[in-house]
Amino acid sequence: MDANTSCSIIMRETKQNTFGSDFHILFDLGEGVISSVEKGLSDLVIEKYRSERNHGQPSLHSSPAIGSPPLLLSSRSSQMQDPALRKEDARLFDALLISHPHEDHISDLPKLIQRQSSIAGNVVRSKIRVYCTRACEKHIVDDLLSRTPLTKNNIEKYIDFQVVTPNEYFNVGPFSIIAFQAYHGNESSDDSVIYAVNILNMKIIIGWDFLSLPEAKESVFWNPDLLILGAETYNPHPETGMISVTEAYDLVRRWNAKECYIVHYSGLEDFDEGSNQWFRGPTKPMTSAGLQSTIDSHLKISGAQGKFRIVVAEEGMIWTRKADGNSHHTASDNAEAQIGSSIGIESLDRYVLKAEIDDKIGKLRLVIEDRINRYDLVFENPKLEKGNDNNYTLYALGERGMLAKGPDLVAELLKDSSILKIYVSKGKKAIFHDDILLGKNETIKFEQYLIANFD
Repeated sequence: MDANTSCSIIMRETKQNTFGSDFHILFDLGEGVISSVEKGLSDLVIEKYRSERNHGQPSLHSSPAIGSPPLLLSSRSSQMQDPALRKEDARLFDALLISHPHEDHISDLPKLIQRQSSIAGNVVRSKIRVYCTRACEKHIVDDLLSRTPLTKNNIEKYIDFQVVTPNEYFNVGPFSIIAFQAYHGNESSDDSVIYAVNILNMKIIIGWDFLSLPEAKESVFWNPDLLILGAETYNPHPETGMISVTEAYDLVRRWNAKECYIVHYSGLEDFDEGSNQWFRGPTKPMTSAGLQSTIDSHLKISGAQGKFRIVVAEEGMIWTRKADGNSHHTASDNAEAQIGSSIGIESLDRYVLKAEIDDKIGKLRLVIEDRINRYDLVFENPKLEKGNDNNYTLYALGERGMLAKGPDLVAELLKDSSILKIYVSKGKKAIFHDDILLGKNETIKFEQYLIANFD
């Protein structure tokens, strides 16, 4: 291991070549993270502000494969510039978010301050913006004062603390972020959080070093584009203060996280299971490849293979959202060609819907799932009506059995507000009744499905 657990989220604006159009957030700064970030930014040819300082001349490290403007500065390339310009070049990122003040998440902070000081000299162009809870800030300051020669004036000179309040949204550059208090074990104070990051209809959850989230609303975690979970062991060991890989499986399903990275794994406490002759799970630490193989086997056996992708993360691994992600689409040119007798829809809140029509017997099957419940319903004689407001309403009767009749369906698609209102009832009793919020492209897709199969 070359670096403690950390990650970067980088927004790159490819349509603008203006100063400040790109933004980099770094999460946690444990041992080795600065060197890792410097190498990563250099490998990615991300050198913020260089195009502006070179007056339009290409960088010596520029690459024709990179279509966006330079983003962040690597230490290697900073040494090649004029010393007068390097006073502005100390930043490796635009903001640092700290999950909690344990040493393996803040130990490189003195090195960062030293780096800032050595490059900028006595002229501090901008402070290091550090976001964390009030309790975490106090722990960080006390730690710096106790184990480094830094004084409080030195710390205030180079660090601009921004207090994070759990369960309240705050903006960092173009990102909207919310923190949730995390329980990290009995020996930890209440200064630990995880983060949910939102930008351009994309959600990324940064969640390591926690056992539970006592005050979080789980609907906020529903259907993330990427989930990063810290799991110290494969089997549950709450004494580590962290969830296990087996507990991560449950969160992936509950939150409908199609892509998940596992970080922070060591597996040392799994030795404890070796004394139990009846235990059939892993009883010793695994390599990254071994852990990945075990995870893949679990997904295959549990029937979740293909639905969820769980990857054991390695240093330097890069994730980008797939080009066919919903929020990338602004039109539905090929939607009609892709529509068949079945459709799967993921809402923006907490539901996954599947609909399938069998023309031979005239029946519609509708499956509605959230993190707790699953409704598997069959209807007969579905009929579609288009209102004067161009909204669609689908009616269907309950399936008739030998002794009873199933519930009826009324589903109304409100196109302007991207809401699918579903009401399933049997007599006066509501079986399911909720307004389901869809994305713009999912709304178009569902409209095409209704027209193709019921109009």
